[in-house]
Amino acid sequence: MSNKAQFDIGRRHGLLLDICADRDLDRTGIHLAAVLLLLYCNSKTGQCNPNQELIAQEMGRTERTVRYGIASLEARWMRQVRHPRRNTCYEWNWDRVSAEEWQSRAGSRTSTQGGSRTSTQGGSRTSTQGGRLPFRSI
Repeated sequence: MSNKAQFDIGRRHGLLLDICADRDLDRTGIHLAAVLLLLYCNSKTGQCNPNQELIAQEMGRTERTVRYGIASLEARWMRQVRHPRRNTCYEWNWDRVSAEEWQSRAGSRTSTQGGSRTSTQGGSRTSTQGGRLPFRSI
């Protein structure tokens, strides 16, 4: 087995370049991805788990802006994994799969976890999970 880290700076930088090339992302999402991948991503495990307040300080922005950036990245590049009594962990789309496949993987993962709620608002289905920002299903 190699001693080389699985999530070394080269791999993280490559993912960041792909995120920067995504025309559907705004500057906030790209800035957030840069902070998380370059400053907080563990090179052995690939985990990122700073809290939103710390991320906001690093970005020089508010926590609300961080939540907006997280929401924009969740479409294809990242998802939040909440753990009881621990910080939230951010999981990356290292395989660079399509947005549709990424969302289906997220759906299959969250359908097996407890704590999700689904409600109907204005004729469209809206889900929240553990205080996360709502997303609209198509």
